[in-house]
Amino acid sequence: MLSFLVVLSVHLGTGERPTCLQRCFGPLKTESVRAAMLALSVTAIGGGVLSLPYVCRLCGLIVGLTLLILGYGATLWSFSMIISADMKTGGHYEFKNYCLSCTNTKVLRVFELTTIFYLYGSLVGYQIIISNLIQAAMRMLNVQGHEDYRLYHILAVSVITFPLCLPEGVSKLRYATFITIGAICYTAILLVVQAFSPSMRELYKDAKLELFKLDWGIFNAFGITFFAFTCQAGFYSAIEKLKKRDEGHKTKIAFRSCSINLVFYLIIILSGYLSSYDQTPDIILSRPVPSQFKIPVMIAQILISCGLCIGIPVNFFPLRKAIFNQVLGDTTYSCKRAIITAVIFSVSSCLLVIVLPNINSVLSILGGFGCVVICFVVPMVAYINVLTERTVQVIVSFILCSIVVGMGMGSCISGVYKIIGI
Repeated sequence: MLSFLVVLSVHLGTGERPTCLQRCFGPLKTESVRAAMLALSVTAIGGGVLSLPYVCRLCGLIVGLTLLILGYGATLWSFSMIISADMKTGGHYEFKNYCLSCTNTKVLRVFELTTIFYLYGSLVGYQIIISNLIQAAMRMLNVQGHEDYRLYHILAVSVITFPLCLPEGVSKLRYATFITIGAICYTAILLVVQAFSPSMRELYKDAKLELFKLDWGIFNAFGITFFAFTCQAGFYSAIEKLKKRDEGHKTKIAFRSCSINLVFYLIIILSGYLSSYDQTPDIILSRPVPSQFKIPVMIAQILISCGLCIGIPVNFFPLRKAIFNQVLGDTTYSCKRAIITAVIFSVSSCLLVIVLPNINSVLSILGGFGCVVICFVVPMVAYINVLTERTVQVIVSFILCSIVVGMGMGSCISGVYKIIGI
């Protein structure tokens, strides 16, 4: 086997025109399409995918899968608008420059404020997921009164992440994102194994499979699904070192990245929901499992919690920079500013995590508002501004965007409704 791999690695570098095998398994260069594709795909995948099986519990298997496919299609349509407007204005290297060139300063400000809201909400979501995973692990260990320790979990996460939020830049912390990706891939494999396990079927023998369930939960499911596909703002970072930046290569990267995520999400959502049906929790790793799965599940919980703890400062740095720009009009780093923003973030996020223990409500608001504005409204405005002629394509895009905005508003209302408990 080892000799085969050695021979394969030698032959991958030969030949004038790369074969399919060479393109898939050849050396991964930073300026290649594959590198950009994987970078964009990683941008979308995060802790929020653990709530995807819950989508099918909210609205049934068929409706849940339909929402997932619609989210995939809507993301491709969003990228088509971004790429079309981008190419019409000469191409850009930052999403901010794309907004400013294709729209105006008012739209740019809306984008930046929404980005602050989205990043902050995502970080709060990270802490909620970590807290719930720790509680689930304690429940598996039969720790008495594990719910009473929730406040200590939240404070512990803040204490751990606070010093990591003080440096000026991400530096080597950005590579720790792959810990979360690896943990989620491990979780996907674990869910597939559980889906075919007789002991899981026995544990959830009273659970019921629901195919269609149309009620207010569909708005909540919409927010969670669209949140999972959000990666448009990271598009320019992903293609930063790409050699060929023409429309064809950009479209290829967006299509392949979204397709990879779709396949990955289908594995998560099907294997997760089909093993516990209507008893599927909002975080799939927090459900009860048979004894033989407790240790593998706890390993996944620990890995994802560690990855998210490191992911908090990684995502905090762009949040801090955006706040500096909006509040102070200056992104210059100073130790005093860093400490003040880290303290405000740690205290405020702790309070919100205590008040908002339910992750699906947070994802509903983030997906319904943040994702819709950043990924659909802003690209739609840019697309209409650049393509001044009112073609059928522009009209259809405007109608589709209106539908997405309407669903997003419903998702926000649903999330707020659950939070205040009316």
